[in-house]
Amino acid sequence: TKEWMKSYKVKLNLAGNSKTPIPIALQLLNHLRELDLRKLAKSKDISTTVATQARRLAEAKAERRS
Repeated sequence: TKEWMKSYKVKLNLAGNSKTPIPIALQLLNHLRELDLRKLAKSKDISTTVATQARRLAEAKAERRS
């Protein structure tokens, strides 16, 4: 629900849940912090598509920061 999606922890947990549909998980990645994206990128519990996108977003955020 809209109320639950205001919580960062809910977004993080949904993105890292293997049963979350891939399109939804990919949308949630845009709202996560760089450190959490890096953890997701290394996770073996999620799909490779989500992990790859998490890595790309983390690298992009790191480039913007420097």
